[in-house]
Amino acid sequence: MVSFRRHCGTDAKAPLTVLVWSHPATEHKTRERRLQAFKVLLVGFPWATLFFPEQDEVKSHLSHNSRVMRKADYLRGKFGQSAFAAVYYAHDISADFIAQSAMQAYPNASRVCFGDALGVVYSNDYFTDQTYPVGAVEAFSRPIQTIRNLLFRIKRTWTLPMRRLRLDAEYAALVLPCDPGGDFLAGKKVQTVDHESLIHVLDCLSRSAERYLIKLKCCGEGEANSSVVMLLGSYSESRLTSEIKECALYVEAARLHILPGSKVILKAHPVSQPEKIELIKQALSAHYDTVVVTNDEIPIETMPSLAKNYKIISFSYSSVSLLYLYGSAVLHAMNDTLINMFFPEETRLWMRESNALYLQQIDIARRLSGKQSEALICQK
Repeated sequence: MVSFRRHCGTDAKAPLTVLVWSHPATEHKTRERRLQAFKVLLVGFPWATLFFPEQDEVKSHLSHNSRVMRKADYLRGKFGQSAFAAVYYAHDISADFIAQSAMQAYPNASRVCFGDALGVVYSNDYFTDQTYPVGAVEAFSRPIQTIRNLLFRIKRTWTLPMRRLRLDAEYAALVLPCDPGGDFLAGKKVQTVDHESLIHVLDCLSRSAERYLIKLKCCGEGEANSSVVMLLGSYSESRLTSEIKECALYVEAARLHILPGSKVILKAHPVSQPEKIELIKQALSAHYDTVVVTNDEIPIETMPSLAKNYKIISFSYSSVSLLYLYGSAVLHAMNDTLINMFFPEETRLWMRESNALYLQQIDIARRLSGKQSEALICQK
């Protein structure tokens, strides 16, 4: 956003409203941790105002079960008819379609996608095809799941405006551009985030996060050269595998890559359930001195005390981001063998394709680490 504003010659510190959507069923304590994390991370940006709607407000007006145009009407009423000159968003594929709702609320605003993570972009069509397949093969091999997928597709279509009325990004402002489906960036104005803007934003986020974590005494424990930080995923929460299988995944990865008796620091995914984290900790504690970073809402990318000084084991995109941002010694543990062992057949294709994407991006990040990135597009 800072880079885009600079590119357009506008004030990089003009007022900004940050809208954070949470599922209405989110537990109160989880919501409060998430709210606190956003407050911490935005300390270095006094021109940003956080709008974190209460769960009752989400349930009544911004629910994933409400149609986009209804949510757009609510946002206009909440903020004003011409409140915003630009809408910035990561993606428009989740069931809530808040990004689409904001674009519909302010159709004359510039529409800027900054991508998931450092710049992964997905079209709604690509995401739907990958996540809810309904082809002949699926219908024959998994008929019940195919019916469910069809129902999810119907709901998504019902939630969105008619196709000809849907709005899309005009600009893509990305750090490491990556378009897996090859159908998002076409026709858009692509701007690669300049290195100066990236470092400025990263420094502001990291200073705020580190001060907070030092205050909580949870920046990491143990000697850096004998400790390993394991970054956990949200595979069971995302219904990609079971909780037991996910736990077994980390135990197997530790067996393969960590010497017995080592200190293992677990950094949980923000949506991970506490019960799952405790299960993983207990399983690993049989062979390792295992501790948990107590604030899982703070992204590892804003924790240089861990990212720069510890050995990192990652299973997803953090392998890319930490290598690119810090030159971290990240071991990307996920591979086809682990996917076949710990994920059911119906999710293996998605996992394999996602992992192949990470591996491609790791190669790009390795070449560009510490330099201003070029406009490289990763396509399958």
